Amino acid sequence: MRLMSELYEKLNQAWKQTCKIVLGDEVGELSEYKPWLKEIFKEYYSPEYGAWRKAVESKLTDKEVYIFAPFYKKDVKFAEYDLLKNKKIEPLSIDEIKDIDTILDAWKERWYYRASVVLGRSAWVEESDSVFNSTFVYRSYGITGSSYIAYTLWMRDGSKYVFGSGNGLEYKFSIRSSYGANITRGVGAYYFANVSDIYFSHYIFDSNEVMFSFNQIGKRYVIGNLQLSKEKYLQVKKGLLEQIRDKLIKDKRFPSTIELVEGSSAQLLPLEGIKKEAVESEKCTLEPIKEGFKKTTTILLGEPFELSELEDYLRQKRVGEPLRTTTPSGRTAVFYKVLYHNLWKSNIKKRIIVQAEVEYAAKVHLELNDILSLGTIMERIGSIAYICQSLRYKSYNVCDVPAAHISRDVAYYMHAMDNKVAAYNYIGSPSSSYIFGSFFTTNSSFIINSDVNENLQRTVGADRCSNSSDIYFSHDIDGSTEVMFSQHLKGARYTIGNLALEKEKYLSIKAKLLSQIVDELKSKGKLHFSVKSMGV
Repeated sequence: MRLMSELYEKLNQAWKQTCKIVLGDEVGELSEYKPWLKEIFKEYYSPEYGAWRKAVESKLTDKEVYIFAPFYKKDVKFAEYDLLKNKKIEPLSIDEIKDIDTILDAWKERWYYRASVVLGRSAWVEESDSVFNSTFVYRSYGITGSSYIAYTLWMRDGSKYVFGSGNGLEYKFSIRSSYGANITRGVGAYYFANVSDIYFSHYIFDSNEVMFSFNQIGKRYVIGNLQLSKEKYLQVKKGLLEQIRDKLIKDKRFPSTIELVEGSSAQLLPLEGIKKEAVESEKCTLEPIKEGFKKTTTILLGEPFELSELEDYLRQKRVGEPLRTTTPSGRTAVFYKVLYHNLWKSNIKKRIIVQAEVEYAAKVHLELNDILSLGTIMERIGSIAYICQSLRYKSYNVCDVPAAHISRDVAYYMHAMDNKVAAYNYIGSPSSSYIFGSFFTTNSSFIINSDVNENLQRTVGADRCSNSSDIYFSHDIDGSTEVMFSQHLKGARYTIGNLALEKEKYLSIKAKLLSQIVDELKSKGKLHFSVKSMGV
C-alpha cells in the first residue's frame, strides 16, 4: 500500500482519532507504529504451521497475495480469489475419479487455494484475506461486519476503529487487545467482556475504568488492583496516560500486558484468606463425547469409530499439550501456554489460578505510591499478576477445556464457544456441535477436520466452504450438497472432482471412496492426504 493512498489516509485519520479517544491525544502517524501493531501476528502463531496470516506468491500472476489460517502444506498453490471465481476449472474425467490416489494425481497441477478473499458488501480493503461485509480494512484477516481495521486478526460483529488486535467481537476504539468481547476504548486488554476504558489488564469482566489490573469483575476506578475514588482515579489516570504517550512517541511501541509482567522483578503477593487444601477436581465424563463421535463417524463415513481410534488424526491441529499445575487453593488447573501468545519466557505455572480463586486474586493490590509512576507500576506489576484462563459460563461436562461459554460435553481444546459435543478443536468453532479436529468452522454440525467454514452440515475435510452439506475434502464450495474432492464451486450437487454426475453414479463412486477412507483410518488411524495438501 502506498503511504499516501486514500485507504492509508482514511485509516491514519481513524488511528489518530482512536489515540485521542483512548490515550488522550495523538501519538503520531499510523505508519510509525506498523512494527508494533504487526506484533499481533507473532502472538497468534503455531510452532508447526507458522503464522496465522501470510503473504504468499500467486501462482497465476506472481503477485503477492494474502492468506488467513495455518495448516496448509508447504508448496501448495495460492491464487487471487477474484481470478479463481471467474476461472473455468476443468473437471476431472470419469476415469480420474475412480479412486483417491488417481484423484490426487489428476489435481496435482491444477489445484489452487483461494487467497485475498473479500466478499459481501466490502469496500476499501487492501492486503487482507477472509474479509466479509467490512470496509476500510488493511493487512487484516478473518474480519466480518467491521470497519476501520488495520493489522488485526479475527474480528467480528460491528467492530470499529481497531488496530493491532485479535480474536474478538464488538471492539470499538481498540489498540493491541485480544481475546474478548464488547470493549469500548481499550489498550493492551486481554481476556475480557463487557468493559470500557481498560488499559494493560487481564481477566476483566463487566467493568470500566481499569488500568494495570488483573481479575477484576464488576469494578470501576481501579489501578493496580487498588480501588480508588473517582476523583483520585481520574487524576492518576491523566498522569499515567501522559507517561504512556511519551513512551509510545519515544519507542514507537509499548510492552504488552504479558511483557509487563515478564519484565517485573516483584514477587507474587500471597492470596490472603484462601485455604490450601485438597479440592476435588472438576468432574467430567468423556462418554457423551465418545458416543457423539461414534454418531458423527457413522453419519459421515458409514461406520462408527471410537474417539481413541482417530485421536492422532484429530489432534493434528491441537496447539500443544494441556499443562497442569496446582493452584494456591490446591486445585488442579489446566491451561495452554500458547493461549498467552507465546510471550511467556518465565515459569507461568506459579501465576495460574482457576475461576474459584479469582475473588482472592482480585484483592492483592499495589499501594498508592506504586501507581503514581509508570516506572514504578512496571517494576511492581508482577506482584499482582495472577493469571486465570479458567472460565465457566452456563457450561457443563467440560474436560480439559480452560474456557467454556454456553457449552456442554466438550474436551481437549482451549476455548469452547457455544459448542455441544466437541473435541480436539484448534481454539474454537463458535456455535457448532458434533465437531472434531476443526478450526473456525461456525454455525455447523457433524464436522471432522474442517477449517474456516460457515454454516455446514456433515463434512469431512472442508476448507473455506459455506452454506453447504455433505462436503468431503473440498475447497471453496458454496451453496452446494454432495460434493467430494472439488474446488471453487457454487450451487453444485452430486459432484466429484468438479465433475457433475447423475445421483446414482455419484452415490456409487462416493461409497467406493468412503470405503477407501474407512479402510485407511482403520489400519493407520489417519489419512495420507488432507484438503490442505492438494496439488503437491
